[in-house]
Amino acid sequence: MDAALRWMVMVAVVLATASEARAQTDSVTYAQAMREASERAPQVLQSAARVDVARAEVGAAGNVAPNARLSLGTTAHGARFVGSFYVFLPFFGRRDASRDAAEAQADVAADDVDVARLDARLAASIAWIDLWLAEHEASAAAEASERRARLAAAAVASFETGSASRLDSLRVRTESARARADAAAALELRSAASARLARWLDRTALEAPLATDGELPTLDPIPDVDALLAHLETHPVFVRVTAAEAASRAVVRWQRRSLLPIVGVQVGTSASQRSGSPNEYTGALLLDLPIFAGPNLHRARALTEVADADGTAAESAVTLDVIESRARLVAADLRARTFVTEVLPVAREAADLAATAYTAGDLDLTTTLAAEQAWLDARVSADRALADRARAVAALQHAIGSTP
Repeated sequence: MDAALRWMVMVAVVLATASEARAQTDSVTYAQAMREASERAPQVLQSAARVDVARAEVGAAGNVAPNARLSLGTTAHGARFVGSFYVFLPFFGRRDASRDAAEAQADVAADDVDVARLDARLAASIAWIDLWLAEHEASAAAEASERRARLAAAAVASFETGSASRLDSLRVRTESARARADAAAALELRSAASARLARWLDRTALEAPLATDGELPTLDPIPDVDALLAHLETHPVFVRVTAAEAASRAVVRWQRRSLLPIVGVQVGTSASQRSGSPNEYTGALLLDLPIFAGPNLHRARALTEVADADGTAAESAVTLDVIESRARLVAADLRARTFVTEVLPVAREAADLAATAYTAGDLDLTTTLAAEQAWLDARVSADRALADRARAVAALQHAIGSTP
């Protein structure tokens, strides 16, 4: 019985390690993960910073003409002092058009933040679901290790009393060792999934590892395609491409105004060398002719065509993405329901009956291990099917740009 006790102690150590790791974690619900990702994900913060830059560009957009110029000088003969002052006259709406274009670009940058939030929520949701799955697989591996240890203890006890062969004892000990290794590896994979989720929540590796709290996201009943497509008018991608189209047209208007002359007024005076008082005034109307600015307008028009094409492509892509995501969710939901309600209960009952029968000496080891493996496979498959359904829900929410 010493060997049997040794196997039980090893399993107890694995389970205690898992319990201790769980106690030291920071639990995060799915809704909390979505909120934190929307506010603190790296790409969201980067997009928000670019908005500040774009807003600053609006103030700089008024500097579309030469600065005022003051010149002072003298001559060798006649005048002791010569001065002139030049100032730009804001004709033809050139400055306003420049500001309008900059403001439109700033609106695009602001809409980019919403798109970044949408993508961050998808990434965080997938990471949260992966962590949930890693936790459940670690739990399944720990339970499988415990069950194999009990079988190992029974096999060792039977061998010592002469009612079982050494081959059975060695085989079940091998299976138990493999189950312990799987359980230990599953704990490390859970830590890896925790680190991945922490990235999207702007957590640091020095904080407590994360753990999921609550259930997976579900969608019951699943809306039909028409109901889902009704959400697309406010889709962040649609809003952004619409703003990009408006911004491209604002740039075209600005470039058109840039083809008009820049009008300025220059006034000057000079003082005689003898009296030192002004005795001559000059005035001039100056025109800066942008005769080489035509390519800028052609480029702006080309970018408008690109923006229009992007809008058309985005509309088609988002619509098809909704249809595809819904179909994948329907398939994942069917598979998950089947595994949870039909496959898993039967496999669990068969494994329990086989283990009881083997302990009583009424069943051979090969059949017992097969039943145990079938139950473990069914449990892992059920958890993965549930995770796949949750991922499909997250993908559909991302496709429609909101929660249906």
